[in-house]
Amino acid sequence: MCSIEQCSRCRLDFDCCGYYDHTDPTPCSHFVKPIDNSKMFARWYKFSGRIGRLEYVLTLLISVVLYFFVLLGIGQILQLAGVTIESTVGICVFTLSAMIPSVYLMLAAGIKRTHDTRVSVWYALIPVVVALCLMLGVIPGVIPILIGIAGCVYLFKDAGEDGVNEHGSNPTQPYAEQISLENIS
Repeated sequence: MCSIEQCSRCRLDFDCCGYYDHTDPTPCSHFVKPIDNSKMFARWYKFSGRIGRLEYVLTLLISVVLYFFVLLGIGQILQLAGVTIESTVGICVFTLSAMIPSVYLMLAAGIKRTHDTRVSVWYALIPVVVALCLMLGVIPGVIPILIGIAGCVYLFKDAGEDGVNEHGSNPTQPYAEQISLENIS
């Protein structure tokens, strides 16, 4: 049976819907089953959905470790091939190519975290921009590190929104508890 919690079209403005009929046992024709975010790292490569605080921190740590492994791997391949990089532009291209997977993971995690906490998606860019500046040596020093840490803490500090929102289910609660899966097609 369709309920207010299940109606994705009308969740924010339920009274103006006109499609929901509480006497009809069939689901609303505009109902879309929310994304199941209850499994950690199940959607690590996507920008849709929500993640909790633990998954966010672990993803950031994994992305930093991944950067160093990719950097080491590309360096080893270039060394075996006998290629030496002597120009500044070459070093920047080398570093940027090693950062692509890490930046992608950090950005995906940050965007999903903003979906969970209901803050602007622009906050997800703070750790990514600071990481880019530090890894490229554009702005060396302690201040960018503190800004990056502050951005990560800002996304980490708040618990996610309870229940289902337009980005899916709450990652810290079991999916079956949040949504009644009975009679949903």
